[in-house]
Amino acid sequence: MLDKLTPILDTKLKLLKKEGRLKGKEKVIVDIMPPGDGFGRKIVISDKRTLLNFASNSYLGISNDPRLIKAEHEADLKFGVGPGAVRFISGTQKPHVKLEEKLAQFYKKEAGMIFSSAYAANCGVIAPLMDKDTCIISDELNHNSIIMAIRFAGVTRDRKKIYAHSNVDELRKCIDEFAGKTKRLIIVTDGVFSMRGDYASLKDIANLAEEYEAKFKEGIITVIDDSHGIGAYGKTGRGTPEVTQEDRIDVISATLGKGLGVDDGFIVSNKKVIEYLRESFPLYIYSNPISLGIASAALKALEILDSNEGRELLKKLRENSEYFRKGIDKIGFETIKGIHPIIPVVIGDPIKAKQVVSHLYQRGVYVVALTYPVVPKGQDTIRVQISASHTRQDFDYALKSFKEAGRKEGILKMKTTSGLELIPIGSDYKSILPKHPILAPLPERMKAWVTYRGGKTILEEVSLPKILADDVLIEPLWISICTSDVNKFINLTGNQKKTIFGHEFAGRIVAVGRNVNKALIGQIVIVEEHYPCLECDLCLERKFDKREREGFLGWYKSGNSKDWLRNGAFAEFVSIHKSCLKSTQGIEKLNFFPSLAEPFGNTVKMERIIREKCGRIPETLLIWGGCGAQALYMVPYFASKGTRNFVLIYRGKPAMRYMKRCVTDLDAHFYFVNSEDQKELDRLKRELGQEDGFVSIELTGEKKLQKMVIEYASPRGKIFYYGLPQGGKKVIIPSTNIDIHTFVTDRAGIEELSLNGVKATRVMGRDNESWKKTIDTLKTDAQLRKDIMKPLVRQVPQKILES
Repeated sequence: MLDKLTPILDTKLKLLKKEGRLKGKEKVIVDIMPPGDGFGRKIVISDKRTLLNFASNSYLGISNDPRLIKAEHEADLKFGVGPGAVRFISGTQKPHVKLEEKLAQFYKKEAGMIFSSAYAANCGVIAPLMDKDTCIISDELNHNSIIMAIRFAGVTRDRKKIYAHSNVDELRKCIDEFAGKTKRLIIVTDGVFSMRGDYASLKDIANLAEEYEAKFKEGIITVIDDSHGIGAYGKTGRGTPEVTQEDRIDVISATLGKGLGVDDGFIVSNKKVIEYLRESFPLYIYSNPISLGIASAALKALEILDSNEGRELLKKLRENSEYFRKGIDKIGFETIKGIHPIIPVVIGDPIKAKQVVSHLYQRGVYVVALTYPVVPKGQDTIRVQISASHTRQDFDYALKSFKEAGRKEGILKMKTTSGLELIPIGSDYKSILPKHPILAPLPERMKAWVTYRGGKTILEEVSLPKILADDVLIEPLWISICTSDVNKFINLTGNQKKTIFGHEFAGRIVAVGRNVNKALIGQIVIVEEHYPCLECDLCLERKFDKREREGFLGWYKSGNSKDWLRNGAFAEFVSIHKSCLKSTQGIEKLNFFPSLAEPFGNTVKMERIIREKCGRIPETLLIWGGCGAQALYMVPYFASKGTRNFVLIYRGKPAMRYMKRCVTDLDAHFYFVNSEDQKELDRLKRELGQEDGFVSIELTGEKKLQKMVIEYASPRGKIFYYGLPQGGKKVIIPSTNIDIHTFVTDRAGIEELSLNGVKATRVMGRDNESWKKTIDTLKTDAQLRKDIMKPLVRQVPQKILES
């Protein structure tokens, strides 16, 4: 009878696996090992593997406590292992009633009610309290049990609203929209959000309920699910109400199966609410209650929690959580800040999250990856759960294993000596178009990351950039960073004492100068970081692409005596000449970072010319690092075209470390060499069989490296020059004078050179053919998009900017 359905279900399962959302075969715990050798308790899986368990909700670590086991055993002997009936017939027994009384007393409520699970408890609150004259407002990150409870209650779309996570202003708007239109309103939220470890602002919610109470004939009911609060949060373990010092919440639901280490769920509220729920919720009325053994074990757990011993366990839990948080932050993983023993390690990609989990599993550390739909798309995390029973040795071993996994998967943060975090974020980046309105009027001041000589970087308030007649003001939305920046964070250019970096970005036009069409406001653009001097003859003729002098965002002025050093994109706003804007051509609508299109377009042209001059794509490629962005985009692109060996030559150690983070998980072999390490360069030339000379891409433009570049291309290699040698129009290469012109992407050109008998080609700018190919490539090659998104830096969160 299932012949038609089975293949349909199989297809859906395969799709879940492809998307990285298949939970797969469940791990079966067959034994639990006692503490020993400095480690805490370990679990044994059916494949005989012994693991440290960082995926348990037993926050106090008392689920194996002999006292709970004894209480359960004695109750089973006295009452039997099951109640034998539903509550209203003969299923209500003394441990049930006593537990409900103790839970109510614990929360200082009038009455309590136990359920077979916290999931059932949430359904048992919401469904009975909803009717045709009731509306409900829910936090967008509430637990699935709340979401499904609203669905089970048959709430129509016009009677429910979902507000942005913990956004009190949006909650107020939702209440306003229902005020005067419905008799009763329910506001429901998690206390502690189980996937994030943060908590709801109960005081704000209670204040709003109190403020608007008179506008609803039957009042406002506040409900929280604090399953991850009880026994885990607060000095006495009373959860989010205790942490927020708020006792006005009307109904609290929670579980006995996390901090208390037992099982099943409960509700506490006033007597009349509990009485009504007992009489109206079918799952309670027609289901057997929890076993007497579980009820008795829960009573013992509650007794331990509400004692000096419980407070010591909670103190140990807080200390353990702080120790692991500091450790995982120091390694460089991104986490959601907080103080709860839930510590989400944010990966942002379902496949990578599961790869890290697999690596940890092989190392004897058990954690679980949480992917969509458990968490929103793009917020895939590894949830680490801390217990009071964990030891420092447990943590040290787990942190070491995390560090290994993070390096292997290339997802660790990399910090410069400035302390600014540079995050190669890879394929999880989502290009989210701005939803917030353009500020009007514009502020006079803005927040920016200011870097001082020596590397110190501080979030400061600075003046808004000037806007000249032909300028536009850009709000940076997507920022990338190249290895040139990484080195510059430590050693500022010239005699600068401080600056604001970030020269590769895309953003939204928010204001324009008097000579610029106002219709441009609101458009998304890619920004060229070189800006014209506006003084030379070519600029005066408005031939900005052929300018004689130019500035560079955050690095140096254009040469105009009246010009100022324009800030880069690690700020709320950037001022730039209108000629520096480039159309995105809709790239931002892809899961792609649009500012990459500029250097990537040049990469596409370089590949085409190398293929043309060499007759093929070389198996081995030597890249002299200078413009780090170009190298970061060249490597995955050439790897996708068949290059298997990359020799990457850098001078700065920070740049080299950053480069490694970004490229080493590609399907190719990488050799990182300091340009001053002559012996290593010679060895690689022999090892890779390149005695006739490397095919080389030269990005530095530095005079002192030119001799080395030629040597490693000799006698029959080829050199492909990119960018600008420093020092004006002419750079002397042994026996050769080369005229160097400003590299402008709008001007196409190829210059054939001969350097001591070595054939060389200078690539000048991107032509229309390459730009078209760039767009087509980005739109059709999803894997390549993922690979070249490594050197991205997340936008500074708004909450930080507002702090």
